[in-house]
Amino acid sequence: MGLFKKKLEINEAKKVLENVIAEIIKQSGLTLNDLVKSMAEKIGLASIPIKIPEISDVHKVLAKTIVSGIKDERAYEALKEIKKLLDKYKL
Repeated sequence: MGLFKKKLEINEAKKVLENVIAEIIKQSGLTLNDLVKSMAEKIGLASIPIKIPEISDVHKVLAKTIVSGIKDERAYEALKEIKKLLDKYKL
């Protein structure tokens, strides 16, 4: 990593948040079917009887969907909170 870090501008926050979420989803290793099944179980729905086709970049699609409705300022605040959480640990 370089000596100097670039300051995150508010207008860049949404894309960075999308990348963070996409990486979390990707590292989970879950398929779209797995995610839908897990969400259905957590909210108490019966199993869903349909087979959802797999998407190769499901992590990117889901991250983009999650972030699509958020304003730049809220994305920036979310990243600040994530940074606070991570600053408590040495990685």
